[in-house]
Amino acid sequence: MAGYLRRRAPAGEHLALVLGRAGCRSRRIGTSQEVPVWEVGERLVLLSSNGSTEGSEVQYDRQVRAFGADGQRAISSLKVGVVGLGGTGSVLVQQLTRLGVRDFVLIDPDVVETTNLNRLAAAGPADVGMTKIAVAEREILLCSPTTRVRGLRADVVDANVAAELVGLDFVFLCTDSHASRAVVCHIAYQYLVPTIDMGTSITVRDGSVTHITGRVQMLAPELPCLTCTAALDANEIRREMMSPEQRASDPYLVGAYQPQPAVMSINSTAAPLAATMFMAAVTSMPGQARFQLYDGFRGRVRPTQARRVEDCIVCSRRGALAKGPSWGLPVRTRTKNG
Repeated sequence: MAGYLRRRAPAGEHLALVLGRAGCRSRRIGTSQEVPVWEVGERLVLLSSNGSTEGSEVQYDRQVRAFGADGQRAISSLKVGVVGLGGTGSVLVQQLTRLGVRDFVLIDPDVVETTNLNRLAAAGPADVGMTKIAVAEREILLCSPTTRVRGLRADVVDANVAAELVGLDFVFLCTDSHASRAVVCHIAYQYLVPTIDMGTSITVRDGSVTHITGRVQMLAPELPCLTCTAALDANEIRREMMSPEQRASDPYLVGAYQPQPAVMSINSTAAPLAATMFMAAVTSMPGQARFQLYDGFRGRVRPTQARRVEDCIVCSRRGALAKGPSWGLPVRTRTKNG
């Protein structure tokens, strides 16, 4: 049957699916390779299980007591991407590793600089000049030596790098770049890859701090996207998509990029909120928040809601939702990366 289907419909993959009262099992036709079956929405539910007890050993006993062996198996079976290994991303990978994530794809184009050391978890002065993905990989393997880690020193806005996210089960977006967030947001809905976007901001005016804020937002079918919540700046996306030469020659771009204030304690507030939201989305833990705001002045974290924009180009059925490769992604087409 596999040969027949390949001849009749060569594009795409062909799966066999068996349904039963206890769930379902799927495999690629013509092979014994099992394919997990997930329900994707506000929750990510594993509908298939091979009955393995992997992930429920003594190391995760306290977590199994919280959300059960099935929840721990779900976490351990996910292939997770982390885009951005700076302030929030470096803290997040520590927490995800200890939760039991065992398969990572890490994406970041930068190396450690002296100015990063105040907020980059697991990095010290001797790491200056090392890639951020290498520091994160070292931290992951120190905690869990058998974990699989694929590191890409690259920018996710480039087409060949963005393609790496399409086959993942879950993504965390930990950058301060509007262009990278626009690309990953599209992937979340276009390819049904649930994503949690997070960010922090410290605003300083006339030498005084006026705002300390953080946000954590899950992107998945049924939930509003970053376009719906007005979290993206079109001018910044345009600027960040350009090469340095293009920026220099564009008369409409005025001024240079200025780094924003950053403090590790603020980053370390946002990252745990994202990790907890992830737990609630993939296990039986009854957390309902999928969009949270942090106010550092008031010391308050509050859940919030946003409406999906009707006919949104990203998250509606008339837009990119579930269109897969039939729609193009808003990426740079050059393919040279580190």
